[in-house]
Amino acid sequence: MDWRSLVKEQEASGENASQYCGKRGIRLNKFYNWRSKLKAEGGGFARVETSKRVSLELEGGITIRVLVSDLKEVLAALR
Repeated sequence: MDWRSLVKEQEASGENASQYCGKRGIRLNKFYNWRSKLKAEGGGFARVETSKRVSLELEGGITIRVLVSDLKEVLAALR
């Protein structure tokens, strides 16, 4: 199984982990273990919304909002 894809899919689905796993026959404890491992690896997840502005929601409740025209410069500064 591609756990990274499953975790991202669950987060985008709007379902909680229990609902998501139940519908797909995935053992909930295994899902939680993999989700924890992936986040610990620095495989944090971010939701990106675009228009004239980009909003990046990072782990820990951090949100960055920038104009699309400034995105390249902001990403370079974050590296």
